[in-house]
Formats: sequence, structure tokens, C-alpha cells
Amino acid sequence: MTGRIVLPIIDLYRHPGNELPSKRHGFMNVIATTRMASAAQSVEHFDVLIVGAGIYGVGSAYHLTTQLPGTSFVVLEAQESFGGTWLTHRYPGIRSDSDLHTFGYRFKPWTSAPIATAAEIRTYMGEVIAENGLEKHIRYKHKISSASWSSATNLWTIQAVRTDSGEAVTFRHPSLPMKLIGLTRPAFC
Repeated sequence: MTGRIVLPIIDLYRHPGNELPSKRHGFMNVIATTRMASAAQSVEHFDVLIVGAGIYGVGSAYHLTTQLPGTSFVVLEAQESFGGTWLTHRYPGIRSDSDLHTFGYRFKPWTSAPIATAAEIRTYMGEVIAENGLEKHIRYKHKISSASWSSATNLWTIQAVRTDSGEAVTFRHPSLPMKLIGLTRPAFC
């Protein structure tokens, strides 16, 4: 099966309208052959792998479903839920330090008070996930333990561990893992 993929280290700050990059933006679309796993294998194949279900990861998943329909992808999240910083940082009074009208997704404008609590931001992200059917793509409690590239097969192999069961899982895909470098700034997507 041949799959169309986009090299997915994407900085949505730099793309007008916060769209996925294309040739007109100087990025390269890649045609690659993906191999489907047989039932006997414990390896899952996807066109794109997104690391993290925080603001950027959820926004990236949305853009993949709307701009590249039919692209197979998975979002691996080490935590038990989505939210990234808004889930892991639990100190009293945690709230945004920037105006959510500019921080929120362009495809779902923020409509509440401009400065929001972590709970309000997570509710907003949950709405985005539910309204766009993204939950089926997110794998919670999947902590990445390694990533390796094979020039022989032109595939990335991502090893992860399910933190709830200790089970080792393997994913392969023909592109770079999204957010492998760990973005810490808002996505504005």
C-alpha cells in the first residue's frame, strides 16, 4: 500500500492560516511505501506518529484529519489523559499567562474569559477531541523508550511501553516523529 505523508516536524507558527506545510511553503511532501502488519506481528504501521496529546499534538491531529484525510496516524501520550502541561502542572492557581483568544485553535475560537484555568483549557481541548473524533487516534499511557531509523527499510521504529501494563509495543512509520524534539511553546493552531 502506498501512503502519502508529510514530514511532520511542523512549526504551525510559520504557516499562514495554521495549515500543514506544502510545497508552496518550501516543505516537501513525501511519497513512501508503508508496510501493513500481519495479525501475527506486534508492530503497528502508521503514516504519521504524533508524540504527545497536548495543545500541539491535538492541533496536529485535527489538521491531519482535515487537510490530509485518509492519512493513518497515532498520537502517543505517556500520561493517562490529554492536556500536556495543563495536565501535568498541578500547582494551585495554574492558569494561562496569555490571552486564550490568541492562544486557542483558529478552527475553534476561544469564547470564554481571556485568561483561563488549566481545567478550562483541558475542557476546551476535550471538546476539540470529541467534536472531531480524535479520541480513536490517541493512545494514552504509552511512554516512548526509543526511536530508530532504518535506511534499509526507510522506516522509523518507535518502541514504547504501556505504563499501565508494562507491555512493550512497537510502531513503524516512514516519517519523523512529530514533536520528538519536545516543543514547549503554544502551537497557535
